[in-house]
Amino acid sequence: MPGYRRTFRPFVPLGVAIVALLTASPGMEAAAQATPSAAVAETCSFPKPSAKATIVFGRTAPTRALSSVALGSQDDLTYVADVRVDRGTGPFYAVLVASVPVIWDVEVEEGDIERLVVIGPGKRGPVRAGVRGVSPKMVSFVPLEACQISDAVLYRSERDHVHRFLESHLGKPPDDIVSFGRDTKVIVLGRADSSTAGRAARIEAFDPQKETGQREAGKPGHDIVEQLKAEIRRYYPGGIREFSPEVVIAPAEVERYRPLPHLAGLIQLVEDGAIRAISPAEAQAWQDGASRPYRFRLSPGFRYRPRVWPPRFVVTRQIHLPAYLAGPFSSSFLIPEGVPAPSGNPRHSCLFFMEGYRVLPMYCVGEEPSARSAALDLKPDEAKACRVFELDDDEEVAALSIYGGKDSASFSKRNKKAGVDVLVKRPGRTVLVVSGRLPVVWNIRSAEGAEVSGVLAIGYEGKQELIGLPKSVPVRHLSKKDVIDGRLCSPGEWLLNAYVGGPFALALDVYVQRLTGRRIDWLDGTERAEAFVVP
Repeated sequence: MPGYRRTFRPFVPLGVAIVALLTASPGMEAAAQATPSAAVAETCSFPKPSAKATIVFGRTAPTRALSSVALGSQDDLTYVADVRVDRGTGPFYAVLVASVPVIWDVEVEEGDIERLVVIGPGKRGPVRAGVRGVSPKMVSFVPLEACQISDAVLYRSERDHVHRFLESHLGKPPDDIVSFGRDTKVIVLGRADSSTAGRAARIEAFDPQKETGQREAGKPGHDIVEQLKAEIRRYYPGGIREFSPEVVIAPAEVERYRPLPHLAGLIQLVEDGAIRAISPAEAQAWQDGASRPYRFRLSPGFRYRPRVWPPRFVVTRQIHLPAYLAGPFSSSFLIPEGVPAPSGNPRHSCLFFMEGYRVLPMYCVGEEPSARSAALDLKPDEAKACRVFELDDDEEVAALSIYGGKDSASFSKRNKKAGVDVLVKRPGRTVLVVSGRLPVVWNIRSAEGAEVSGVLAIGYEGKQELIGLPKSVPVRHLSKKDVIDGRLCSPGEWLLNAYVGGPFALALDVYVQRLTGRRIDWLDGTERAEAFVVP
């Protein structure tokens, strides 16, 4: 097969969109379509190398370049690993291994490659690996799962383990071992570089490319597009490598990503007008509607905040989510009424629906629905079994909730009991509820005309300590086991977050009702505090 040279054009505007374009020699695509299929093994069996072949073992983890075509799934990333063979240094017999879908992009002259054995994931179907740049007759695909390759080989390329692995399948150890690391640009087979001291393979480090195409300032979405481009350059400086599906040799189906994978797909969707940056008013409208079920008399202004907030984009029409919007690359989308739900796997990305104020997937929902459900999950006829205090008609219930005192703000001081002053000014008799996740010393005093007639002290990491109370005041301490293990009808640790408001405050309210027969009349709370006044 004739050789070819690549020309990189880094980070051009979407249309061809931040794609590192490839150019190939004339007739290459036609030649690839006309050649026979590569060999695909069902077991871990390799063709025997010739006596003159130089054997190289290479493996890769996820690389710094992504493919514009998918191997077997639109919802997973397909990476690109470059292999270059120095002219006239072959023939090479290369065993290339990856645990993720990878297209091995090979630059080689005819006669310098004897065989490529490509081992890739194939647990749920055809092997998800591909090759471009050599004749299919020179390629053998082997499912990774059939070889039972140890971590020492697959992830660390440990010499002794690699030697034993290849000796068991080829009858001889490799002449060299090379790993395609996170910052590797290309694996080079050959001895053209005098610095390699007789080695059969080497790597060249990646030099992050600078963007040359500039989006015009002032166009809609300019800021967010530039942010996404910067993120891609940081994590994938190799960009999105352009392939025609016809030139990729692969057992699995090869098809173009629609849209492009990863953050480049978000740029493409912005450019196409399928998504746009969300406005504060749109985010607030969803939050207002989603917060209503969680508001009640003790927390009328509660604002529900899902695990990811606020959404980043508004979806304007049917879209397919780009592949692998997960982890630090996850995103979030508001779907207005009448717009179909996006297809594809959201992974860690979040979908906020104006219709019904739903959130998907469950990872994004947050704790509010579970807290509300737990707070309300008690049958009326079970309430009396939970009673620890009997209140008189003239007593009122006031509650204070914190995470911890200000003196326990740092992790090193989390077990130090911080002091919180409480002044009760409420006229008449008050049963006081104090709740803290961290140990707290509650210094409770009563103003003239006010009386603390009982205290419920709820703690999690250590017992709450009460000082300043007359000895005649009845006190009931509730421990972590009482709250978490469900003793005394607890709805769970949600109630320890009552300072947040909403369903967490409801959990404490319902818990106090179960223990006393009365709901809370007044509630105050904050994450950290030094003092409270009960008016």
